[in-house]
Amino acid sequence: FSVTAVRVEGEFNSLWLVRSADTDVIKNFDDALRCGDVIALEHVTSKKSLMTNTDSPMLSNNYTVGCIEKPKLAINSNALKVDCVNQSAGTIVQG
Repeated sequence: FSVTAVRVEGEFNSLWLVRSADTDVIKNFDDALRCGDVIALEHVTSKKSLMTNTDSPMLSNNYTVGCIEKPKLAINSNALKVDCVNQSAGTIVQG
């Protein structure tokens, strides 16, 4: 799955904090995000963590995605691996 946002002035519902999944440290704006990094995303407005569930939803065969109260540290359901197509691990994500 992918997380998308819109770039519209005053649209704060699309903002996510990027945290290191193992230490819960917030990544700074100028920190490089690399292919293979394991991160957690926190919704800025609600302060909830994005989570996935491998149980198949009733309407499709895809993953379920939702938000949960922020745990102390990332757990399997909200630890997300940055997977880059045609890029090797450690490559800085562009864009």
